[in-house]
Parts: sequence; C-alpha cells; structure tokens
Amino acid sequence: MKKFTIFLFILNAVFLSGIKVLGAPETPGEIKDAVIGTWVHRDFYYVFQDSVLTVIKIEGKPKGYKTFRYTIENMGGHVFIRYGKDLFDNSDNDFLYVDDVTDSTAVFAIATPFVRADSNKSLMGTWKHVKNLNAVVLTIGTGTIDYFELFQDKITGQTQTAVELHGQYRPGKGKYSGRFYINFDDGTKTTLIPVIFGDLMYLFDLSPRKSMFLKTEKAPTFREYQKAAGK
Repeated sequence: MKKFTIFLFILNAVFLSGIKVLGAPETPGEIKDAVIGTWVHRDFYYVFQDSVLTVIKIEGKPKGYKTFRYTIENMGGHVFIRYGKDLFDNSDNDFLYVDDVTDSTAVFAIATPFVRADSNKSLMGTWKHVKNLNAVVLTIGTGTIDYFELFQDKITGQTQTAVELHGQYRPGKGKYSGRFYINFDDGTKTTLIPVIFGDLMYLFDLSPRKSMFLKTEKAPTFREYQKAAGK
C-alpha cells in the first residue's frame, strides 16, 4: 500500500486542492450509493454493485465482459472511482473521475495515462500515451498545447503525422482550479483535468462526448455476452 499512499499524497498536493466536485454527493458513502446501478457510455455498460464493477460490451469489436473490485476515493475535494482486479496493487488500477451524479445521468471522466518524455518536473513539457508511445504525443507550454497522432509508414518505416492540432488553454479559478479549458485550432473545445504522479499523468477529459453516462434499467447478461461473442 506504500505506493498508493504516495499517490494519494501527490494527488492532494499537486492539482487537486481547491477543486470541488460539482453536484456530486459529498461523502464517499453517499457517492457509493449514488453510483449503484447500471450506466451506459457509448457501447459500454458499467454495472456497480456493492464493491464490484462489471464492464460489458456486446456491440462492435472487441466484445468484453470484465469484473473488477472498486472503491470510492475522496481526495482534496476530488472524487474518484478506483477499480482493478486487485485494489492493493496500484499498477493494476484505473480511475474514473466523478464530476456529477443524478438519478438519470452521471459525468464520469475516464483516465488516459501519459508518461513524461522529457526532463521537466511539472505539467509543462512533452507527454506520450502510455499504451503506445509512438501513437499520441502532447506538448504543453505556457498557455499552449499541441496534440499529435502518429503512425509508422509501412513502406518507408518513418513516423508520419495523422492528426496535428494546436490550441490554447486557460486554467480555471476558484472552485474550478485545476481544470484547463482548451480551444483547439479546428474549433474543438474541451475541459481537461491533469493529475500528475511522478513521471505519469492521468488526463481526465470532461467533454460530454467522453464523460456523459446514462442510467439504464438493465445490462446484458453473461449469457447474452457469450452469444454475441460467439462463445
């Protein structure tokens, strides 16, 4: 648990102070009660029951039916759902940032992990997507952000740019401290919350397309998943 304890300290000390969760219940117990049930985000079903989270996808590819343990963490005014196969192994865990929960909708921002690609020690600098270091690169400056999606040309073997966006950001103030409001040059607007732990950054995107969850009455059963997956 030492590794996770350090992580909690960093969360409180770096970006989480002064940010309030908008509209969400105030205590971990109330939040746990509020999230119980089945929520839909795109093609995914998130089923919260007691301390067990089941994530189901039966449409499109790949299909999946996975079960995790989860807990509610209230850190520096932020509320997170921390989940994984083993909550005692922080390297196994993922996070949902809880911004708002009602009877029918919720704003759960999914964490996208980045690793530092330079020698800087703050938010500024270059970051690469953890799952594919050559796929997505962020460069953050003073008030500016550059986003690149890269690919390797199969013929030349050289790295090419598929998507290139340049934008400007302004930090939130007061109760919105720690949020960054970004305007990209293609007209895209988004709100991001970066949480840094050493050379790792968890980036939470609060744009509705990526964070809006809708409550529903039921989720696909395991048998329905098996049938859809051809098992």
